[in-house]
Amino acid sequence: MAEDPLDQLMSATLAIEGDEAKLRRPALPFAEISSQQAPAPPTAPEPPQWHASTTPPVYASVGMPSAMPEMLARYAGVSGAAQPAPPPRITDQALANGATASAYAFSNAATAPPEQQLRDGGLAVTPQLGRERVDYLWHDACAEDAILRAPSMKQDAANDLGDEWLAPTAGVANSSNDGAEIRAILLERQPTSIDELARLYEETLDRGADRLLCLVRGELTLSFEPIDAVRATLAVVTPFLADTRLKEAYDAAQEALRATGGLAPAIAASHKERLDEAMRAASRNSYPAMESLIERSLIEERAFSRRKVFGGSFVRGLLQPSNRSALPAHASGGVPVYVPDAGAESLPLMRSVPVRLIAEVRPTQDAVESHPLALRVVALGRVVDLGPRGR
Repeated sequence: MAEDPLDQLMSATLAIEGDEAKLRRPALPFAEISSQQAPAPPTAPEPPQWHASTTPPVYASVGMPSAMPEMLARYAGVSGAAQPAPPPRITDQALANGATASAYAFSNAATAPPEQQLRDGGLAVTPQLGRERVDYLWHDACAEDAILRAPSMKQDAANDLGDEWLAPTAGVANSSNDGAEIRAILLERQPTSIDELARLYEETLDRGADRLLCLVRGELTLSFEPIDAVRATLAVVTPFLADTRLKEAYDAAQEALRATGGLAPAIAASHKERLDEAMRAASRNSYPAMESLIERSLIEERAFSRRKVFGGSFVRGLLQPSNRSALPAHASGGVPVYVPDAGAESLPLMRSVPVRLIAEVRPTQDAVESHPLALRVVALGRVVDLGPRGR
């Protein structure tokens, strides 16, 4: 039987109303079972990758709390997920070692034996006990064999050699092996104290020997030839001759220099002293600057005092210990040192310089010297203090 059109209209109306009600129905408090796959949980952000050109962060020396990894994971949205290990912690010691190796690798790490190298952060570090170094300057090639044979260079014992072992003429600066063994002695051997020289020399004579070689460290101070000092002073004081006293000292020194037969060193020294007193009285404020200018001109000309001793010409200086209080009472002026002309040419442009030198210990060679001994230099090195590491 065919359905009535009115009944068809009512059935369609009820169907539409049922669908709308279903749309307006509130969601259930629990999820419905569905055949569709649940969405994937959010993924953690990709951890940063450290490259060679990127500096990893420096972690503090305080340890990370035990709950911190979990807190960081939650913040990243991956609670409970395994996290990659943090980069290696760089400590203050590692940073210090790295800076030290960068500055001194060219001279230290490359030459140090493996057992003296520390490896930290991939850098080779050579431990250093101090900052003092020795700059080799010169040695007498004619005395090289005697230096290497000398027991005093190995055991601090007296050296018993004949009179012929040292020739009066200075040798050349470089020998067949470029003085490598001499350099090693200057750098590595323990120096003899200056105040021990007299005792060691006396023991040498008591054994019937007459030669003693010693490695000595101290401050070498050079003096100037009095005549050269007078000439340099006259050149500097010329603009100040308006002062009467200075003009008189200037004229007297000029007349002495023009005298026939030359000017004796003692007389030249007296004229230099008179000029200094007049300069100081004429201008106390300018005197230090004038003295500095005179000294600089004499150093540049290498107008150092020279003596004809040991059968040759030597530059004469004084050697004092770095600690001046270590000098004995009779040696308050220092030990006279005689440097051959060839060795003196290698000295820096300084009037006073710390040195390590190998010298033959001999009795005093000049009646005007107060010290009973004299040192004839056969090898010379300059002590260089590079300062503390942190500077």
